[in-house]
Amino acid sequence: MCFIKRKNIKKYSNGPNQMNKQRLLDRIHDLIEQQRLSIRDAIFQQDLESVTTMLQPKSINAHWEDGQTLLIFALSYDTNVDIIDTILKAGANPNTPSRNGHTPLHTAISINNNPEVIQSLLNAGAKVTSTNIHQAAYLGDNDVLKLLLKSWPGEFSLESKDVKGYTAAQIADVNGNYKCFDTLVEAGADYSQCTSDHAKLLVANKRILELEHEITLLPGGREYLDVKRHFEEVSKMGN
Repeated sequence: MCFIKRKNIKKYSNGPNQMNKQRLLDRIHDLIEQQRLSIRDAIFQQDLESVTTMLQPKSINAHWEDGQTLLIFALSYDTNVDIIDTILKAGANPNTPSRNGHTPLHTAISINNNPEVIQSLLNAGAKVTSTNIHQAAYLGDNDVLKLLLKSWPGEFSLESKDVKGYTAAQIADVNGNYKCFDTLVEAGADYSQCTSDHAKLLVANKRILELEHEITLLPGGREYLDVKRHFEEVSKMGN
C-alpha cells in the first residue's frame, strides 16, 4: 500500500477537467495498486533497499486484494531473512493470517522453510500451533521442528491430532521422517501407536530398559546385569 501525497490528490481533483469523486477514487486505487506491485517486484528481486524505502507502517498489516498481507507475500518466496526482519521491524504482525486463514508461520514452514526466517518470526512473537508441529513432522525438517518445539507454549498436547486423526509422531513415522520422530519422542510424544520398524525398536528398547531396572531391584540383580553386559562386550569384540 502507498501514501498518496496531498498535492497529487489536488492535481486530479482541481485540474482543468475536474474529476468527479469516483474517478478520483479510482485513480487513487490505481496508484496504490502500482505501489503494491512495485514492492512485490522489489521482494521478488530481493531488493532490500527498495523494500525498505517503500514500506508503509500504517498499512503494513492490511490485506491485499488476493487476501495476503505483505509479510505473507514475502514469506511465499525464498526471501532472505534481512527482508523479513525489515518488514517485521516496520510493524508487521507475525500472527496476522491471510484471508484463507494461513498464518505467517504456516507459510514460512510450508513454502519458505528457512530456519533463519522461522527463527525471526518466533523472535517477533509468532505463536506455535499444533498445526505447525504437524507441518514440520510431515515435511521432515528436523531443524525447523526443533525450533518450533523450543518455542512450543505447552498450550496444546503433542498428542493433538490432525484432521485425519494422526499425531505429530504418527505423521513423522508414517512418512519415514525418523529424525523428526526421534525429536518428538525426546520431547515427550507418545509413540505406542506408531507402527514402523523404527518405532517398534524404540518400544522394544524401552521395555528392555524397564526390565533391566526391575532386575536391579532383585537381590544380586545389579551384579547379574554387570556380568551380562561384560559378556556382551566380549562377544562383540570376538566378532
